[in-house]
Amino acid sequence: MQQLEKAPASEAHRGRGLTLPSRGRSKGRFAPFGPPLMSNVRPQVNASRLVRTLILVVIVLGLALSHTGEMALWGSFAIVATTIVFLPWAIYSLVRMAIRPTERRSRAIRLAIWTTTLIVAFSARGYWDTTARREANAVASAIQAFKGRTGAYPSSLSEVGFDAEALKEEFSLSYRLTEGKATLFYSQPSMPMIANHYNFEANSWSKLD
Repeated sequence: MQQLEKAPASEAHRGRGLTLPSRGRSKGRFAPFGPPLMSNVRPQVNASRLVRTLILVVIVLGLALSHTGEMALWGSFAIVATTIVFLPWAIYSLVRMAIRPTERRSRAIRLAIWTTTLIVAFSARGYWDTTARREANAVASAIQAFKGRTGAYPSSLSEVGFDAEALKEEFSLSYRLTEGKATLFYSQPSMPMIANHYNFEANSWSKLD
């Protein structure tokens, strides 16, 4: 009797185009199609995160590799801001990787990308700092040599063989002669808000905020 009573319900569901909920694993010929539907979600999420990461990396590096004008200031801000955000995020990611093995691969990839980005950014800024100081030292030496020969400072950098406009554009380096007193300074590429001033009497550089 029970089987006969259940049959109409099944027929009613079938007539309305409905299927009774099943319990347990899928069986029969449709079983192979079940798991792949769920496995596609996580790769899509990971891919979107990776794309966002790469977009941010391009922006940060584009700013960080700029060393002249206002872009140098924005680049310094981008490096500092990225470092401040990266450090706690890196610690959090390492903890998540330890407790959730399924996240290890995606987080490890993003950690490697951001670590490489910061290394490149800081290396580029260090290179530009070194280059700027080398050029500034060459200018200072030429000015001192000119004074040694003539007993007076040059009125312009062109008198000692330097292109003042190019140095100003490339390293924000400026030279002035006011009432016989020479002034030489340039902005540090990694920290454009800080100017390095050369003391011709002491033959040394000092920083001016």
